[in-house]
Amino acid sequence: MQRSTALLLVSLASIAGSTACSSSVVGHAGPAPETLAAAPAAGTCWEDTTPGSGLPLDETVPVACGQPHHAETVVANEDVFAAGMAYPTLRDLGSDPANRQTLHDICSPPLVVGYLGLDVQTELPPYALYVTTAARLPNKEEWAAGARWIRCDIVYGMESGDSAPGRMAGGLVGPQGAAYHLCFTGTSDDFEPTSCAAPHSAEALGEPYQLPPLTPWPGDTPARQELRETCAGALPYELSVPGLPDGTQVDVFVGTEDSWDAFPLVACVLTPTAGGEVTTTLLQ
Repeated sequence: MQRSTALLLVSLASIAGSTACSSSVVGHAGPAPETLAAAPAAGTCWEDTTPGSGLPLDETVPVACGQPHHAETVVANEDVFAAGMAYPTLRDLGSDPANRQTLHDICSPPLVVGYLGLDVQTELPPYALYVTTAARLPNKEEWAAGARWIRCDIVYGMESGDSAPGRMAGGLVGPQGAAYHLCFTGTSDDFEPTSCAAPHSAEALGEPYQLPPLTPWPGDTPARQELRETCAGALPYELSVPGLPDGTQVDVFVGTEDSWDAFPLVACVLTPTAGGEVTTTLLQ
């Protein structure tokens, strides 16, 4: 449970990530330098052996979007890094403030929600997403050919390594929309993130959030009830229609006491009033 909660927090906080990849076939000429250096187009699909956001220099493999894949490119910006810059290390990216900001800025929540099919000007989803994002740089071969782009990928399944249920572009408004909603299995003190298309006991109401360090674990009933009331108080801002969906109630998931000191993470959730598990989203 400690690892799952940690990975969940890292996924939700993540707006930075990993790279791109190209290859040549033995016995054939490789692509021209200008082709090799070109930034990936939006909508390019990728297979990624590192679950979740990974690291900015992890390599991913482009695949046809009809095949199993983990990530899709939302946007790529050309000529972000200086032409004369040597291929960076993770230390270079982490120690330089400008590089850190570049990694942070390439992905943003409106970009992700818009890619998944919502009108970000008018639709604010009342649910959290079972995806994370990753900032990716060219690989060494592409960099040597002149590539200086950075791209933002949307990665399905957070840290699970699950393949996307299909093409992610427009996925929230398609027949598999529930697969992109963040849900949980387990109990309020011991839970795992999952897709709302899978059996689950609770659905995230808005994005989970982190309380300040040293906040005591809300293990007793009064503390837990106070958090429930905070969650319920946010409902008018989260839901586009008054009131809860029929057959649901507000609860709060906080994880184990052992994991709390490192990750005081609170998830406002909707649960079925009758208890048990469901296999679709409670929120539209």
